[in-house]
This record gives sequence, structure tokens and C-alpha cells, in this order.
Amino acid sequence: MSMKIQSGFTLIELVTVIVILGILAVTAAPKFIEISSDARRASLMQVRGALTEAMNRVNLKSRVENEETIHQNENPEVDGIQTHFGYPVSLEVQSLLNLSDSHWTVLTNNSLAIIVPSSLSDTLTASGIDPQTACNITYEQVSVIPSNVGDIPVIESYLGGC
Repeated sequence: MSMKIQSGFTLIELVTVIVILGILAVTAAPKFIEISSDARRASLMQVRGALTEAMNRVNLKSRVENEETIHQNENPEVDGIQTHFGYPVSLEVQSLLNLSDSHWTVLTNNSLAIIVPSSLSDTLTASGIDPQTACNITYEQVSVIPSNVGDIPVIESYLGGC
């Protein structure tokens, strides 16, 4: 009598492994998604800090050069960065921070710059920024001659949609 040697897995073993892998995937996926959104938030907060620091440095140099009261139409600049009443204009945000086009999208209009991770740039709508669904940083340049500490560009974080 010869005995056959069985090789391979039975159907029950395969189904058991598939069920276990499914359970692991269901429990691990939300944690992975949360880690990705935390990383995006951290990156945006890092960009916000860099933007604040760069803005303050440009303003200090502008004050040293006595250009803090000059309108952008007169083309004042500090180290190649165009300023408006001593602060960087919104069009200069990308070059000021040296942001990579492959990682960041910077949308600008007259006085507003919006910094968005490139992977999420299609989430911006023409209707504006909804703090609940947006994932970006905005920089709004000053519109009047700064007369006190409160008259500085406004930098806001919208992290609800990250």
C-alpha cells in the first residue's frame, strides 16, 4: 500500500487566513489614515512657523533699510523679496520659503497666498476656504501702513480637512 503525501492548504485553512488578514486590515487601516493626516498637519504647521519667521526677518531688514513705509508699487525689496510696507507681498511666499513645486501648491491673488500640499491642491474651491474641510495655510499681506503691532500680515491655519 502506498500513501499519498498531501501538499498544499485545505480550503478551511485558506478561509481562516483570509478572515484573519481581513480583521487585521480593518483594524490597521484607520490608524494608518490617522498617521497620514497627522503628518500633513505637522508639515503645514512647520510651513506656518517658517513663514512667520521669514516674514519677521524680512520686516526687520526692511526696517534697517528704512523701507517699512513704502508701498509695493514703488518696488521696495529686501534681498530680492518684494515688500509692501515692510512685509513680503503674497506673490513672494513660494520663493521666500523655497517651497518645492512637487510638494506644495501656492495659489495667489492680489493680497492673499494659499499654501496647500500638492496632493490636496484639487480640494480648493472657488467659493473660498471652509475651515472644516480645508488643509492649508493662508498669508494675507497688510493693506495699510502698519501703525501698531496689530497691523501685520495675517497667517492662518486651516487643518480640518487634513
